[in-house]
Amino acid sequence: MSEVALGPPTLNRSIRTVGPGWKIVENLGDSEILLVVNLDKTAHRLCWLCVDPRKREYFKLATQSSPYPQNPLFLPESSKLIYFSTEGFYAYSFKSKQEQLLLPIDTELHTVRSMWIHPTDRRSLFYIQSKLNSPLLHPDANTTVLAGEEMSVLVNWVMGAGQPKILAEFSCAPIFADIDWEHQIFYASLMNGKLIKYDIKASKISALALKTKESVGLSVSPRNTLISWGTADSQIKENALGGNEVTLTQFGRFPAFSSNGSKMAFTRMSNELWLLSKDNKPEMIISFAKTKSYLYDIPTWCPCNHHLAINLVTSGDADSLKRVLLIVDLARKEIALHESKGASTSEGRIWIPRCIIGTGNESSL
Repeated sequence: MSEVALGPPTLNRSIRTVGPGWKIVENLGDSEILLVVNLDKTAHRLCWLCVDPRKREYFKLATQSSPYPQNPLFLPESSKLIYFSTEGFYAYSFKSKQEQLLLPIDTELHTVRSMWIHPTDRRSLFYIQSKLNSPLLHPDANTTVLAGEEMSVLVNWVMGAGQPKILAEFSCAPIFADIDWEHQIFYASLMNGKLIKYDIKASKISALALKTKESVGLSVSPRNTLISWGTADSQIKENALGGNEVTLTQFGRFPAFSSNGSKMAFTRMSNELWLLSKDNKPEMIISFAKTKSYLYDIPTWCPCNHHLAINLVTSGDADSLKRVLLIVDLARKEIALHESKGASTSEGRIWIPRCIIGTGNESSL
């Protein structure tokens, strides 16, 4: 896969500044393995690429199915990766190095946008399935995938036990969606601008009322509170179930909490990465040139709470675009930049424990 550059990236012109005490390094210290969706130009399909930030090494998982560009699930109790592919839901076992088709789905008619696993019933899979009504050409893999305002449903499927069950229907697809497991509530911000919530226990869907009037992004924090933000880089707010609202930051968007809830990473102005810790003082990690760079997705936290990753698109020579994977070590205040010369995706990332991934049957690059 020649699209992955193994040497240090040439991004000095794009970096505007790093925060106080932060530094750019070629390799990070001890970390887990980051699994990302990347384009395999040789096979002309998307694949799972393992990134080792400690050694700047890359290798592919030995899978035949082509994953969709969305975040997968990892089940540590069985050492399995659950992901949506061109044929439906797959499970990849890190123990046997084998993949298994769990649930076939006709991807010419439907696609899966987001998925969650129940925190206590680890076989219970929840996902959003959308009916495609006007397919578009996906730029990353030259395949026909998602489209505009299609009807969507929230589905629950107990893996290996019966057929999927539709829980709720929506007039169009969610842009952002998440589940509050403590209170059993599904939240979504739809493409048509509507905000909704669905009570899983009561099987009741209703409008979600928030004070902000602009377009809103939604997620649920580890403390089971609703996090909302505007698309215009305005305030990031935390909303408790009872309706109490607290402003976390006066600016920013695309927030993501560490698994223990002690830190929140977020972006600002599409070219800055920030951190909010327990002292509630925002700290800038790194800033890029506005005319050359764009941070375009939500940070992905490692379960260790010390590492996170996010994608950056930057323009190089002759206006060529490069995708760069930023991996941050918060304990050491270090940043590693992994440059990819090929097309890739904004989603499709997860941290896997180093002890789980073996390279016996994987393809090294």
